[in-house]
Amino acid sequence: NKKKHDKKYHTPTMIGEKWQMDVKFVPQECKVPQIISKNYFQYTVLDECNRKRFLYFTNEHSMYETSVALRKAIEFFGYAPLILQTDNGWEFSDSVKHDDKAPTGRKYPNLLESMCIEFGIVHKFIRPRTPEHNGKVERSHRIDQDKFYRTLRFYSLDDLRKQGKVWNKKYNNMPKFVLKCKTPNEVELELIDDFHRIREEQGQKSLTSIES
Repeated sequence: NKKKHDKKYHTPTMIGEKWQMDVKFVPQECKVPQIISKNYFQYTVLDECNRKRFLYFTNEHSMYETSVALRKAIEFFGYAPLILQTDNGWEFSDSVKHDDKAPTGRKYPNLLESMCIEFGIVHKFIRPRTPEHNGKVERSHRIDQDKFYRTLRFYSLDDLRKQGKVWNKKYNNMPKFVLKCKTPNEVELELIDDFHRIREEQGQKSLTSIES
């Protein structure tokens, strides 16, 4: 059998180089009976360098919500990534995006493609059926399951967002062995000056102004 990885995965050494983005279904057991029939989703955006994350909670699983989550993530981090890496799910892509000759093929960018053009982001898709290529965000979801969802009880989308914001703040201040026992926020502070210098040299805006 062929190995899944032909070579060692390159992890960026500077913040803002690459983000991983994925969606997690909020577990049924966390809901009170009044909302048990409703579905909720956690959009996760993670910087590969320092593992800092942004979480966006919604009751809709769509490319529109993906675009909302990405815009809010850019606002949260204060900059856009050079590369956004996702799987091939329909919330990140669509089946006709390259088929210009098809009768139903698009001749214009979809919502997410338009956002990537707006912010100068390269959207990279992992190979189908290789979730390990988005392993950092996948591992963070396992931590969510163990440390957050295992004891969570929420009553509405607004309640989920409030509790999720508190949890994510705690997550970004948790020391991680892979960061030499530093927190994502601490690594960001160490790199932020070099980050701004590099972006300025590249002629790219390090801080993005977003209309609310």
